[in-house]
Amino acid sequence: MDFNVLSNDIAIDFGTSNTRIYIKGRGLVLDEPSVIAFDSICGEVIAAGADAEAMLGRTPASVTAIFPLAGGVICDCTLAEELLKALLRRVCPKTIIKPRIFMALPCGATDVERRALRDAAVIAGARSVYIMSAPIAAAIGAKCDVMLPRGLMIADIGGGCCDFASVSVGQLASVSSSKTAGAAFTEAVTAHFRDYHSLSIGYLTAEHCKKEVGCVFPKESNDRTTVKGLDLKTGLPAEISVSCEELRDALMPTVNEVAEALKNAVDAVPSELLGDILEDGILLTGAGANMYGLVKRLHIDTELKLFLAPESEYAVIRGLAAATENMERISKELFTVYHG
Repeated sequence: MDFNVLSNDIAIDFGTSNTRIYIKGRGLVLDEPSVIAFDSICGEVIAAGADAEAMLGRTPASVTAIFPLAGGVICDCTLAEELLKALLRRVCPKTIIKPRIFMALPCGATDVERRALRDAAVIAGARSVYIMSAPIAAAIGAKCDVMLPRGLMIADIGGGCCDFASVSVGQLASVSSSKTAGAAFTEAVTAHFRDYHSLSIGYLTAEHCKKEVGCVFPKESNDRTTVKGLDLKTGLPAEISVSCEELRDALMPTVNEVAEALKNAVDAVPSELLGDILEDGILLTGAGANMYGLVKRLHIDTELKLFLAPESEYAVIRGLAAATENMERISKELFTVYHG
């Protein structure tokens, strides 16, 4: 039995779309969808993570597969706890010493949502829970020094929400949040096929289409992909071919909402920090920031300097991982600590 593993601290990016788990000394050990499947009659958990995602839209009436988080926060406490326990059991099947768990929370989360995250971690086995603001975790993960007496602005575009925050000397100077994020792009794809092609498609199909040909800035090659679904007029299976250009038109209203939220967030930045931010630019993190052409489109719409973090979808978990590996170097003021 590996006692070093059992006593290690654990970092968890418990996101709306994906959950990532990092164990001190072992690295990133899990990166799977935040989906849980359970028996609707007896409540028994059937699958979690990637196995549960494969069941979305494909389960019998007695089985339900859902995301227990929405908008970046827990919306079903019981299922979120079960999902977290199932995923932790997979990477830490044996536990003797309860770990410290480091997690991130959107800056717009309420006290109730904060308690829900804490309780989920404690019930999953944590002896103490360290909660950091997601934008600060993302900035640390992108190797920015958040303790400098200089304005830094982060736009963390996740699956369930966009977090905007300005930071100086390790403190949040301004925060705002928008529910228009990665999931909204997926919903826009689903709505486009329903409204313009009378084609009903599932979540997995919409996600695949978004990743294959989704873009918000013109591509040199107008790539295409085939989409299969249910023809709402005939009730029969059907398939159509869709291009990047068509998807771009469908996604633009959502991009405009993100751009407007970003401009409003910049307007809320304290004037003492605004000059630094305009000079240095705004850091984009989160999986949603990887949408093709998003940085260019937001730059055009806002006239702001923007730069994308490398592997932006891993910025938050890297920031939390840095805390587990270098706790003595991380300011305690960056966390809210709860003891189980």
